Amino acid sequence: MSRTLHLIGNAHLDPVWLWEWGEGLDAVRATFRAQLDLLNEDPNYVFTCSSSCYYQWIEQTDPAMFDEIRAAVAAGRIVPVGGWFIQAEANTGNGESFARLGLYGQKYFISRFNFRCQGGYLPDTFGHHGNLPALLLGAELNYHIFNRPPNWGLLMPQALFQWTGANGQSVPTYRIAGYCFGGFAAGDEGAATNLQKHMDRSLEVTTDQMPDAMFFYGVGNHGGGPTRHVLKELAQHGEPHARSNGFEPKFSHPDAYFASAADLPMPEHRGSIQKVSIGCYAGWNRLKRAIRHAEYHLFEAEALTAAVHALNDDCRQPGLPATFEPLWHQVLFVIDHDISTGCAIQPAEADALKRMAHVEAQTDQLSTFAAASLARLADAQPPAAASAFSASQYIQPLVVIRPQPGPAELPVEIELIGLPHGFTVFDQRGAELTTQQLPPRALAFNEGHGRRRFLIHTSGHQPNLSTLFVAPRSADNLAPDQSTDVGPAAGTLQSAGLALQWDRSNGIESVTHNAQDLLEPGAPWAFNLLDDDTDSWGHTPRGLYELILNYEFFTSQFTHRQTTQTEHGPIRQSLRSTYEADEGIIALTTSLIEGFPGLLLDADIHWHGRFKMLKFSANTLLKPPHHARGKIPYCHESVETDGRELPLQEWIHLEGDSGRGIALITDSTYSYSVRGPILDATLLRSIPYAWDYSTELQDRDQLELTDHGRHQFRFLIVPGPLDIPRLERLARELLLPPRIVRDYHHAPTPAADPLDTWITAAPDNVAVTAVKRTEADDGVAVRLVELTGQPTRATLNWRHSHTAHLDMDPVSIHTIVFRDDGRTESTSFLEGM
Repeated sequence: MSRTLHLIGNAHLDPVWLWEWGEGLDAVRATFRAQLDLLNEDPNYVFTCSSSCYYQWIEQTDPAMFDEIRAAVAAGRIVPVGGWFIQAEANTGNGESFARLGLYGQKYFISRFNFRCQGGYLPDTFGHHGNLPALLLGAELNYHIFNRPPNWGLLMPQALFQWTGANGQSVPTYRIAGYCFGGFAAGDEGAATNLQKHMDRSLEVTTDQMPDAMFFYGVGNHGGGPTRHVLKELAQHGEPHARSNGFEPKFSHPDAYFASAADLPMPEHRGSIQKVSIGCYAGWNRLKRAIRHAEYHLFEAEALTAAVHALNDDCRQPGLPATFEPLWHQVLFVIDHDISTGCAIQPAEADALKRMAHVEAQTDQLSTFAAASLARLADAQPPAAASAFSASQYIQPLVVIRPQPGPAELPVEIELIGLPHGFTVFDQRGAELTTQQLPPRALAFNEGHGRRRFLIHTSGHQPNLSTLFVAPRSADNLAPDQSTDVGPAAGTLQSAGLALQWDRSNGIESVTHNAQDLLEPGAPWAFNLLDDDTDSWGHTPRGLYELILNYEFFTSQFTHRQTTQTEHGPIRQSLRSTYEADEGIIALTTSLIEGFPGLLLDADIHWHGRFKMLKFSANTLLKPPHHARGKIPYCHESVETDGRELPLQEWIHLEGDSGRGIALITDSTYSYSVRGPILDATLLRSIPYAWDYSTELQDRDQLELTDHGRHQFRFLIVPGPLDIPRLERLARELLLPPRIVRDYHHAPTPAADPLDTWITAAPDNVAVTAVKRTEADDGVAVRLVELTGQPTRATLNWRHSHTAHLDMDPVSIHTIVFRDDGRTESTSFLEGM
């Protein structure tokens, strides 16, 4: 049998890890210079490198070198791989971030080199969620290469296999068996032996069904790639060694390997490729929170900007960009596998937080401008019924703008100036809305017609755009005073079937739903402390990649000190509880919302734990058998209930017998575990920066640790059976409240379309996850995801004049493009490039 060993010369580059990104840039420049020199010296040598970001850095800093790279790509001597902007961690970005990794990576390679990458490439990523095959295929990437977990971390039948993801789509996938990062230093007497040892690992994984193999070699992490000495050792010792084992070696690249393997039978692996380096998803909470909020704010800014550009020429805003690619680049850079996972040095965290702050500031500004433009489409003239509430000429229109219409369950907070204590809010039909006054943020100048901060509850289906009106009440129509005085020392709060009994000394004593205990009486939840002697990746001296049942290391809990009632209005009733431990102080606000069958929890944590992990645990009373599902990018998957830490995204749902269930939705958590009836969310983790357990720590008390300082978390605890469309909507409401435009009286700007709703998707199990101008600025691209695992006939309406009907497979992802010239196309993430 003829066998080929594909020699893959490559430079795995970490732009940030034990160094800052400027040093990473220098390493990229030096790597490409060295590889171009080697290409000139050896006419057979082929070099591969991933990440369009690196090529872009060369284009920006050294145009002459970039011209050399362009020529080498055209000649097939440099082969870009991966097709992504950067080697991201496959568990920390949301679904749209993965779509943009492929969109902007492939867009760059196509535009600069007329080259399309053929497959995914993640040799240093720590985990791979179960929907990655679909997201690779969405970017027209038809195979995948990875390194971790190795076979002793997750057993595979062979190195080459068919990976079937959560939605049934699959890609041929190759696990690197003998990645050789170096060990070939000039003068190293063991170089030949080391080379042959690594090569043997690649040869040993071949079978009769998989006769060929790939051997990856080159200096990684800080870059460099193969060196002259490496190529010399390869020629003198590596190639003869391969031939002696029946393989013909040749300089190659992954595209060539997968082309040769296209017709081979492959065993199948289904689901995620996970559970190594579990500590990566529990630390650096500030950054993880910032990433999630930046992703949601980009969704909002793109959707509102697309609406401004599309709805009416009269409301175009010249300052709004057609593409948000530069801002997405910042997010994608930060979800690199060594940054978002919390494995890098402290200056890397600081730099990443600055990038995310920049994205949030820019998107907030752009969304504010876009909302102001869209408000011109609203009818901001008070209805005739306004006189029933107010005789005042002062009637303030408020235009409420949502990037996506749909059911709303959470109240909206508004603050205005110039209102008396007695005021009313009513809608376009003249129907009065319930309000609840809150203390203003400013403590000065609030007497008389000062600033008023209040809640409104616009429950039910809400359009993209609606108008409310605020006015002083008539003297004979004043609302009852809403006291904000501290309530009694004990009591019961009730709303929408939920009842919460509390006591000032003991805290929340019971939580019931429809007269049944929902959470453990006396201990509905806890803030649990665990000893954490694992390193930045969650590895321990007990064994690399060991999976730890974390509660083996439980030490104590934060102790409840006092609970007081802080709000008791018609919309929201709230309790404030304080908890203390040697590791810090927690102020937890627990709220019931009128008409909403769930709990809203706001935690303000001042943390200084050392070598500790903090978990929030919801102690449910669900009886076995227990089944759990959790959110992953653009999908969801089954979750083990044995207490092991798992990477997930915004929500997790636990179901017990008789179909009873409970969901936990968070605004910033990525690491969860389920222990029978208990739902855990890992909040904070304080260990040294960039620490590997093999390094003995000196002066432990003096080390700077991760996650110290103040942190804020928001949770929703929602009882009920698994309802994925609702969980997705609630997560969006939690993270992305509607925009409020404080408008003036005006008629709607003339437009051809109805003005309240510009995008809808049906049925309910189909979600719109992105609305954006196309990269060519010739239309609008809309991303749709089927949520429930059911084949669906979907209908998408844009501006009520553009309609697409499509058949969606279970949990499938579709991109629909409405071109400005009237054409409608179904495309990949690449939008027809």
